[in-house]
Amino acid sequence: MIRHIVFFTVPADKVDEVRDGLSMLAGIPQALAFEIGINMKRDLFDNEVDLIVYAEFENAKTLDAFNAHPLYQASIDIVKPLRKMRIAADYETNGDGDVGRHKAGEPNLALADMNSGVIHQ
Repeated sequence: MIRHIVFFTVPADKVDEVRDGLSMLAGIPQALAFEIGINMKRDLFDNEVDLIVYAEFENAKTLDAFNAHPLYQASIDIVKPLRKMRIAADYETNGDGDVGRHKAGEPNLALADMNSGVIHQ
């Protein structure tokens, strides 16, 4: 499974318009899960991000098909001129929190310490 997370910074008066543009992506069938969230801005260090897109895909092929869908380009046409920043990340997982960096039976420290802000490699 691939998890796809995208962060957007948007002018305050454009948040609803950008969210509406991103909402078009929910109509693309390749995503196993799709969410758009407004940042609660509760981080102690950085609250720059305004909107977050979270999606899950079965594999790279379905993510590529999602990106090739006509609704994806339609969303870009609306969102890109309005946003300030966009940062995207994709990672593979087996869906139970294991990102393939630890041995079975050992705690996944990369995920276990996320709330403390400490990420173990």
